[in-house]
Amino acid sequence: MGQIRSPAGNTRAEDETKDNEPAYSASLSYLFAKNSSAFVSAKRSFRFPVSDELIQFFPTFQVNPSIKPQTGYHYEAPACDTPSLMTSKPT
Repeated sequence: MGQIRSPAGNTRAEDETKDNEPAYSASLSYLFAKNSSAFVSAKRSFRFPVSDELIQFFPTFQVNPSIKPQTGYHYEAPACDTPSLMTSKPT
């Protein structure tokens, strides 16, 4: 395990993990006409490993320290044409 020195002169362990991470979502949508629209979306997700992923009980008890928290980036940009069934008026 190595040491990392920050510009301020502080040191920390190289394999130290954070206990918090930002997760966010942003999107924009535009309605072209009564039945059609488009949107774009960007998201960042984060998850810690759960105990079932960290600890193995069978055939022998083991702890897996190599599993790290996961981050993901997700992007969407679909265009939609709403079916007429969705916009029909009740009778």
